[in-house]
Amino acid sequence: ESMFRVLRDTKSGICMSTGNFVSTSSQVSVISHGSGRPSCHWFTGTPDPQRSVFKPFIFTNNVKISPHIQSPKIPDEEDPAKVTPRFSKKVNRSHLLYRRQQAATENGGNIVDTLRDLERKCVQETEACLQSFDPERLSEMDDLFKDCVDSELKFYK
Repeated sequence: ESMFRVLRDTKSGICMSTGNFVSTSSQVSVISHGSGRPSCHWFTGTPDPQRSVFKPFIFTNNVKISPHIQSPKIPDEEDPAKVTPRFSKKVNRSHLLYRRQQAATENGGNIVDTLRDLERKCVQETEACLQSFDPERLSEMDDLFKDCVDSELKFYK
């Protein structure tokens, strides 16, 4: 959690939400070398860590990725990168989680505080799960990241 705070630090310039160079996403990895438990990677999945929630991701054989954090598929005949003249029009490539987050946080409000509470609880629950990790039950982590994205989306409705 302390690394989350570092990545959200705008005064130091680590977190940049405006200007020519803005943060595009944030990641914290907790490497569990030699402990027998899997490493856990925490991703925001959205650009500004000030408004984002870090969500846990653990590599499994059948890990599920949420479609809500993938850019929409633009048909080739409409994709500005693939038609001539190139880049003559713009398309919205933002994914659902980002769009909902932007709409919910644009006007301020206390949604960010609520989401920080969600994040803290998620960190506690994930850490407790990893403390008692059983390799035979790794498949239970397949949906972890996807489920966290889905939970975050519910707060934005």
